[in-house]
Amino acid sequence: MIIGYARVSTDDQNLDSQTDALSAAGAEKVFADRISGSKRARSELDKMCREHSELSGVGNMPIVRFS
Repeated sequence: MIIGYARVSTDDQNLDSQTDALSAAGAEKVFADRISGSKRARSELDKMCREHSELSGVGNMPIVRFS
Protein backbone atom coordinates (compact mmCIF):
# COMPACT_ATOMS: atom_id res chain seq x y z
CA MET A 1 0.00 0.00 0.00
CA ILE A 2 1.26 3.45 -0.90
CA ILE A 3 0.59 6.18 1.65
CA GLY A 4 1.09 9.88 0.90
CA TYR A 5 1.75 12.97 3.00
CA ALA A 6 1.32 16.57 1.86
CA ARG A 7 1.87 19.83 3.71
CA VAL A 8 1.49 23.52 3.05
CA SER A 9 2.45 26.31 5.41
CA THR A 10 -0.46 28.72 5.20
CA ASP A 11 -4.21 28.81 4.60
CA ASP A 12 -3.51 30.74 1.38
CA GLN A 13 -1.63 27.78 -0.12
CA ASN A 14 -3.38 24.94 -1.90
CA LEU A 15 -2.78 21.25 -1.22
CA ASP A 16 -4.34 20.12 -4.50
CA SER A 17 -1.17 19.86 -6.60
CA GLN A 18 0.55 17.75 -3.94
CA THR A 19 -2.42 15.49 -3.25
CA ASP A 20 -3.07 15.08 -6.99
CA ALA A 21 0.57 14.09 -7.58
CA LEU A 22 0.47 11.61 -4.70
CA SER A 23 -2.74 10.05 -6.00
CA ALA A 24 -1.29 9.87 -9.52
CA ALA A 25 1.76 8.10 -8.05
CA GLY A 26 -0.56 5.45 -6.61
CA ALA A 27 -1.17 6.68 -3.07
CA GLU A 28 -4.26 4.95 -1.74
CA LYS A 29 -4.44 7.19 1.32
CA VAL A 30 -3.14 10.75 1.66
CA PHE A 31 -2.59 12.61 4.91
CA ALA A 32 -2.33 16.39 4.72
CA ASP A 33 -1.36 19.16 7.12
CA ARG A 34 -1.82 22.89 6.74
CA ILE A 35 0.76 24.12 9.25
CA SER A 36 3.94 26.19 9.36
CA GLY A 37 7.22 24.36 8.87
CA SER A 38 8.48 25.91 12.09
CA LYS A 39 5.89 23.94 14.06
CA ARG A 40 7.10 20.55 15.24
CA ALA A 41 3.66 19.06 15.87
CA ARG A 42 2.09 17.94 12.62
CA SER A 43 -1.08 16.08 13.52
CA GLU A 44 -1.63 14.29 10.19
CA LEU A 45 2.02 13.24 9.89
CA ASP A 46 1.85 11.87 13.43
CA LYS A 47 -1.41 10.11 12.62
CA MET A 48 0.12 8.56 9.48
CA CYS A 49 3.05 7.25 11.50
CA ARG A 50 0.76 5.84 14.22
CA GLU A 51 -1.67 4.18 11.82
CA HIS A 52 1.01 2.78 9.54
CA SER A 53 3.86 1.90 11.87
CA GLU A 54 4.56 -1.15 9.71
CA LEU A 55 5.87 1.05 6.89
CA SER A 56 9.35 0.00 5.91
CA GLY A 57 10.31 3.27 4.26
CA VAL A 58 9.19 6.72 3.22
CA GLY A 59 9.53 8.24 -0.22
CA ASN A 60 8.77 11.74 -1.39
CA MET A 61 7.84 13.54 -4.56
CA PRO A 62 10.23 16.15 -5.96
CA ILE A 63 10.04 19.07 -3.58
CA VAL A 64 11.29 22.61 -3.40
CA ARG A 65 11.67 22.66 0.38
CA PHE A 66 11.01 20.19 3.18
CA SER A 67 11.25 21.33 6.76
